[in-house]
Amino acid sequence: MKSKIFKHLALPVIVVSLLTTSCEKWIDPELNIDPDSPQDVFSALILSSTQLNLAYVYQGMDYSGTTGYWLQYYEGLDRQAWGTYRYQYTSDDCNNLYGSLYAGVMMDCKQIIDKTSKEGFESPHIRGIAKVMQAIALGTAVGVWGDLPFSEGFQGNAQLKPKFDTEESLYTVVQNLLTSAIDDLSATGTDFEEKYIKVAAQDIIYGGDLDLWIEAANSLKARYELRLSRKAGKFNADDVLGYLAAGFASNADDFQFPFPDNAYNEDNPLSQFSYERYGYAWTDPIFISKLDATGDPRKAAYVSEDFDPDYLGVNFIGGFALGYWSSPALFMSYTEAKFIEAECYWIKGDKASAATACNDAIAASLDKWGVTDAAWLATNAAEDATTITLAKIMNAKYMAMFGQGEAWADYRRHQMAYPALTPPANNVTSGVQPQCYPYPTDEKIANGANVPTRAGLTVKLWAFQ
Repeated sequence: MKSKIFKHLALPVIVVSLLTTSCEKWIDPELNIDPDSPQDVFSALILSSTQLNLAYVYQGMDYSGTTGYWLQYYEGLDRQAWGTYRYQYTSDDCNNLYGSLYAGVMMDCKQIIDKTSKEGFESPHIRGIAKVMQAIALGTAVGVWGDLPFSEGFQGNAQLKPKFDTEESLYTVVQNLLTSAIDDLSATGTDFEEKYIKVAAQDIIYGGDLDLWIEAANSLKARYELRLSRKAGKFNADDVLGYLAAGFASNADDFQFPFPDNAYNEDNPLSQFSYERYGYAWTDPIFISKLDATGDPRKAAYVSEDFDPDYLGVNFIGGFALGYWSSPALFMSYTEAKFIEAECYWIKGDKASAATACNDAIAASLDKWGVTDAAWLATNAAEDATTITLAKIMNAKYMAMFGQGEAWADYRRHQMAYPALTPPANNVTSGVQPQCYPYPTDEKIANGANVPTRAGLTVKLWAFQ
């Protein structure tokens, strides 16, 4: 009986054995690969979408819009915008920004960096570009949240609950990324990927101009070191001035993403908000009154042509400077760099140089938006060593940085002194202005044990204490 059972079982076992041990010999391993659906691409092909995503994150309402409400660049009139303007901002409200930065921009940058670092496939120039974008994405995140996951992040299923690195350590990471980016961008030779696809055609920001990327990296190094001007041993004015010397040389070098006539089937993110959620917000009349007080010619650039205080329709927040369909997403400008220079010279006690840099910054701001007015500049950008003050530098910078999230870092760094803003009526924090974003709900659910405890929006981040 046993022998009969064995005979009946033997043949199926043998057949199964043959199939499992030799299938690779007779089944084409590429049989189930769809040639029209690639499983991998060159890193340069990820570059364009990453830059677009960065533009949407940086110039979108979750970052420049929210900080713009709190800086009274914009006034929230209805629904979520009304609440945010009055400091009602919850963990649910920042899920989108957090996810877009982490699962979007920074993850894409990591993939580009990993791809271009493989032995035999090295492409240091593309890698350098990705590191600059990674640095500004992380710098944006740390500026609103403080402690964040990074060293254990971006590992997928290998690490689903990454630890939170300290805010202080993350500023070091940002600087290291930028230093490494400059080294990569300065590398001689040709990227491996250049044999197959040209980075110039994929780089929407600078068209593959490595010198401009190096300028952007140096200018960002200046920005993020200035962020730490309140922290002893973390800021050195001479170092920052050195970065600026290797940074932007004119408005033509500005670090920005263009939206020319819907060329990418996408429009400026602020314009989309104004159109899709008309009546939610507009340029704040408080800010407009500051423009009117001096007859500032930038009003034509900052305030929508459709602005009407009696009409809650489509008033494009940001004006044509930042908020029309084809307005750029501005990451960092020559104007900002000149204001950083002015502040550093002020800190060093060189008031004459501080005055010159401040005057140049104001002039560059007008020139940026095509509203240069020599008569206005003669009165409002004519400081010298005897008249320049820190207050004049920072208030002028506030006016020039309209709609840009980095202005919120300056405001907190100087303890809400420049400009002197009065919290809006019916605010929910008893008049205490926001100092940080809450940690998002999604992160609390997925990684709650590691999320730091924070009392609310009014807690000062380490950099601004």
